[in-house]
Amino acid sequence: MATTVIQTSVAGVLDRPRLSLVQSYFVRRSHPASLFVEAAGASWIIYFFWNHLWVESLLVLLFSRVIANFIAFRANPEVLAQSSVGRIALLHAQPINMLIQLVGLVGFFYGLWTHEVKVILMGISIVMLGHLVGWHRVDRHFELS
Repeated sequence: MATTVIQTSVAGVLDRPRLSLVQSYFVRRSHPASLFVEAAGASWIIYFFWNHLWVESLLVLLFSRVIANFIAFRANPEVLAQSSVGRIALLHAQPINMLIQLVGLVGFFYGLWTHEVKVILMGISIVMLGHLVGWHRVDRHFELS
């Protein structure tokens, strides 16, 4: 019984087309340990950027990304891609999602730098909109119609 489940899941991985470099990167970023490191880094980045310490913000960004990549490097992206979080990560690897979220992040960081709360909230709202685009492709139960 257990052998059948393992063989079925391995066969499902091998039957799928290989992930591109960008897709593999996004799927690895969805590893729980990587998400934890990025969340901890994001809190410090926000603090430093609010205080106009952009060099420190960049250093924390680079350091947290290196640590997160190191943690998730050995994770198999083909297997992670089959999880719910992996499918969501693949959804966000689409150009339209990345573009919408990038626009929101620019607004968010501009608001942080200028201490304009409405701009920060608008940036967060645009980022969340980028997260909503295409959710029905993750699972048919997310279809809104």
